[in-house]
Amino acid sequence: MGRKRFLALVMALSMLFTLMAPAFAFADGTIKVLFTDSKGWGNVNVHYWGNGESQWPGKAMTYTGITNDYGQKIYRAEIPAGVSILFNNGNGQQTVDITSGVVNNAWWYAMDDKDEMGHFYVGSPQCYHPGTAAVEENRTEPTCTTPGSYDSVVYCSVCGAEISRETIVIPATGHHTLQHHEALAATCVAQGHQEYWSCSVCGKYFADENGTNERAAEEVSI
Repeated sequence: MGRKRFLALVMALSMLFTLMAPAFAFADGTIKVLFTDSKGWGNVNVHYWGNGESQWPGKAMTYTGITNDYGQKIYRAEIPAGVSILFNNGNGQQTVDITSGVVNNAWWYAMDDKDEMGHFYVGSPQCYHPGTAAVEENRTEPTCTTPGSYDSVVYCSVCGAEISRETIVIPATGHHTLQHHEALAATCVAQGHQEYWSCSVCGKYFADENGTNERAAEEVSI
């Protein structure tokens, strides 16, 4: 395969990967982009333009605390959505302009090949999804008789992708918190009721203090 064809293929795959990333912006109109420092720059900046413009050399990217299997550090930064970008070290080395596929969680690295101006072509690595501690979502509290549940979810600490989701069942509490209600005689203007116990958790009615003889609301009314 010729060099030009190879580079065209790499750029096409790079665009495909970034387009596959979630294309939403955060509430403040920003997106997160990532860069693997494959050239050992040490300082990585992302310069953007097209929806506001950063002052050269751009916004300093933050080291994520993660390195890949080759010992290369992974950086990230939040920038405005709808921009074009390039990465640089602020000291004469930079990538080519990236004018498409700049979406949330898009990720690049500098390749070995350069264009005629000496700017590195870029590729998109596949995230190896280092996880974070599980977070709890969609919690439903249990009642005396009905189990609850929640989703235990692990997200990638680099690209934000969902790695796993497990529904955890919370057993029903299995007991009632009962409140006693003395019998109340009906009058000509007010409804009465029999003696009963009600559960302050599940709201059910019972004819006994142990909560074993359930009654409907209309059964205890007089």
